[in-house]
Amino acid sequence: MALAIGLPKSLGAGAPPVSLKARLDAAVGLAVGGRATDRFGSFNVVVPALLLLAASFYYLAAMAGFGHWPLGLLLPGVVLWGLATWGFYPAQQNSLVNRGGVALAPVVLSLNVSFQYAGFSLGVLAGGFTVAHASPGVVGWVGGSFEVLALVLVLVIERRRQARGLVVAA
Repeated sequence: MALAIGLPKSLGAGAPPVSLKARLDAAVGLAVGGRATDRFGSFNVVVPALLLLAASFYYLAAMAGFGHWPLGLLLPGVVLWGLATWGFYPAQQNSLVNRGGVALAPVVLSLNVSFQYAGFSLGVLAGGFTVAHASPGVVGWVGGSFEVLALVLVLVIERRRQARGLVVAA
């Protein structure tokens, strides 16, 4: 993404602060996502997290489209991405355990990680295809669109669950 947003190949002194900030966002995102899940339920955390993820991708893509920007203008996109990504994770795990039951939690969570890595691989494939056939600046638009697709899928699944009268704890 560094090349897509107009940063040089070597970020020099800019790389360590961005990396540190991303790690701090992960810690905060996990804590906030976990507490929000406990308080508001999985669905009410997953939906905003997916919206924020899409917004972060679109923000970074917009920055790429405008050319070179100072690191300070890129950080909001990186922070939003970190918080939303890691805030999503505890809500998703909670939802899966609630749907599969505690007895199946190890299996359900293992399958989730397997599908997560498959998703990463498909994301790399989509990103590579986008770079090869469009430009690096388009990658964020494609990534954001996948987040919107994920949101639609979550909403459809929730609507079907409710229509069937299935009750899932938080």
